[in-house]
Amino acid sequence: MTAPIQRVVGLGVAGWNAGTDLFLDVARRVVDDPSVHAELWWVGRRSSGAARWLDRDAELCGVAHRLRWVPGTELVLDELASVVCVVPARDAEDRDRALEQVSGSSPVVSFALPGAPDPHGDRVDAVSFPDTRAMADRVRALLDRTAAP
Repeated sequence: MTAPIQRVVGLGVAGWNAGTDLFLDVARRVVDDPSVHAELWWVGRRSSGAARWLDRDAELCGVAHRLRWVPGTELVLDELASVVCVVPARDAEDRDRALEQVSGSSPVVSFALPGAPDPHGDRVDAVSFPDTRAMADRVRALLDRTAAP
């Protein structure tokens, strides 16, 4: 029996507020672990202007060859096996909009934003903003849990 495909999925309209650059750093840290064989996806719209710098940043982080940009949020995350959702938004509005796309069954890691209320409680595993190392550690732990039989 083969292991399920694992995916680390970033969510939001790609750009600075959504924390796409932070996601790329988390992705780099996650795949630096040789035991991790996860696909990296960013699900959300990205403008043509942002696409150029996002592609460059992905290249600089060393994850461009593993990263799939998925336009829109019509993707039903429930249908994907072993998904860990990452919401690295810099503000509560972008975070909350991205979290609306996630079903209750997918594990989610997000930043605890200073001064912003966290209406999502136990549903979201929050780490200190902008600690991408802590976020990557949490993602790896959740990948390990989703891969367990």
